[in-house]
Amino acid sequence: MEVVFLVITAMICGQNKWADIKDFGEGDIEWLREYFPYKNSLPTRHNIAAIMRSVVPETLLEAMVGWVNLHREKNAQPIISVDGKVLKGAKASKQQHPLYMVSAFDVDEGLALTHQPCDGKGMELLAIRNMLNASDIKGCLLTAERPALSG
Repeated sequence: MEVVFLVITAMICGQNKWADIKDFGEGDIEWLREYFPYKNSLPTRHNIAAIMRSVVPETLLEAMVGWVNLHREKNAQPIISVDGKVLKGAKASKQQHPLYMVSAFDVDEGLALTHQPCDGKGMELLAIRNMLNASDIKGCLLTAERPALSG
């Protein structure tokens, strides 16, 4: 978890190479230790890469969703907004089927909880159900945009 935390925070701060991630960690080791002990300091850049290659993406996503939910529940921020959007620039590329994502957002905390791809406008409900089931979001006020009426 220490390495995953290091990599995620470094990437959020714009680092995308293993050496840069290692340098980020060394420069901010005291801040990192506020969250994890890093008793053995940081691994080498090669070991960071090897550890991250062994992580199963779905497992990491489940862990992130779990952490987000713990944070949300601990801080009692129960308003979750759900919305679907075409990814920025996808329409401009004139793709026949641009990437469409549904997101759950913790309004009070300003935190994106999770995202789920879907087949486009009008198909959000299934994606929302899947996303909420996977996120185990319970006991909160859920808001969503009303679908446009046709005709």
